[in-house]
Amino acid sequence: MAKVTFIIVLSLLVFKTGWVKLGELKETVFDPEQTLILDKDRILINDHALKEFPIRNISFSSDSLISELRHGRGPGEVSSIFYKAFTKFTNGDILLWDAGLNRVTVFNTNLEYKYDVTGKALQKRVYQAALINDSTLVTIEYEDFFLKAWRFNDKRIEESDLLWKHSLKEIPELESLRNPIMLQTLYFTNYDNELYIAFEYSSLLMGINEEGIKFLKDGPDAIPIPNPRIDGQFSLPIMGEHPEGARDITADDKHVYVVFSGKNVSKFEQMRYSFKFEDLIDKIKHSKRLWIFDRNNGSFIREEKLPLAARTFQIYQDEAYILNTIENHPKIIKYQLPKDL
Repeated sequence: MAKVTFIIVLSLLVFKTGWVKLGELKETVFDPEQTLILDKDRILINDHALKEFPIRNISFSSDSLISELRHGRGPGEVSSIFYKAFTKFTNGDILLWDAGLNRVTVFNTNLEYKYDVTGKALQKRVYQAALINDSTLVTIEYEDFFLKAWRFNDKRIEESDLLWKHSLKEIPELESLRNPIMLQTLYFTNYDNELYIAFEYSSLLMGINEEGIKFLKDGPDAIPIPNPRIDGQFSLPIMGEHPEGARDITADDKHVYVVFSGKNVSKFEQMRYSFKFEDLIDKIKHSKRLWIFDRNNGSFIREEKLPLAARTFQIYQDEAYILNTIENHPKIIKYQLPKDL
């Protein structure tokens, strides 16, 4: 009887925790900043350690390279040092925003170059660009009308293709985005004709569709977007003076998931890492806190604990991919999503 009881309790614990490990990728991971799950086997990685070929398409099952993008300025080439944003078309094609080249490029799932999105609307300085859906692009710019949506046809975006624009004057919670450096600290994911945005130094979550901003909600930590300056010049927040925010964002049919930190790095911890400051930076880019929001209205539902500290967290169908770079060798571990998540 005791044995039966033990088996029942153990089964309940397994069902509750539910993070079943399905595999691990580590031989082709070095110093990655971003990941994008292309399908059940292929993962796109933006890896800082590989300056010549910084973006790679990796097979999870074989832990091997499928294809890669070369550093350069030519068609289909990418910058190696500036931030990037990846969003997906419904056919699996990838839209890449490359801030280093101030360029929007489309690739297929094998990273084969298809075309650059061009036009007068993209000739000005753009800070971010991402897809809402297959024919609608959002740009984020350093001006009062910071958020714009465009219908692009025939690989171009002209001024006449503007669908809508939002001003910072309309949205007090986003006022600090007048700091152009803060425009660089956003995370994007698009799913089912909507785009979701999380903030590296805030607990806000924004949902966008073809009609405009669908919702702007806050998580339980209620951390506003900072507007830091050093000697009167725009800057990133000084470590320890403002809490850390989102670490990654992903979505499925029902939910938007945000890996969230909320930590404020103490002076004591900074002193402990004074001779290994890069290790501290790597550490604070990870978190086990997973926030779950309602995908339809942005309402916060609950917080869960991840089985592994995540630098990136991406969902594809019923599986989760966690990138961790602070435990031994950098690796991406695939988990079966818990039934009760």
